[in-house]
Amino acid sequence: MPDWKRTALNCWTNWSTKAGIQYVEPPVEVQRELLAVRVHLDSCSGVNGALEVVPGSHRERLSEDVVGEFNEGVFKVCPAGQGEILLMRPLLVHRSRAAELPQRRRVLHVVYSATQLPDGLEWT
Repeated sequence: MPDWKRTALNCWTNWSTKAGIQYVEPPVEVQRELLAVRVHLDSCSGVNGALEVVPGSHRERLSEDVVGEFNEGVFKVCPAGQGEILLMRPLLVHRSRAAELPQRRRVLHVVYSATQLPDGLEWT
């Protein structure tokens, strides 16, 4: 999840910086309230890196060990046409594979929250 100001909170984990943007994994209570909106600017299919999800995994945070034990058949491909919108909870176990064909797969990904961030955190 991008754009959080970093603070020394024990329950906020996995701080990292990618391309100059800070990311952090908020506690599960915060993640349950978030909604991600993915607007597909290009069509995405199974051969050009469409989102793949584990149905039902949005209810709780699963450890990396548990996710690592999933077999390939657990993931479901979510193809989307240009202009289509996909809504998801960020807790949903998801991934995208490398594109097999040289096609664009641009997606505008916006995360919404209806509540104020706890502990004095703020969006940057």
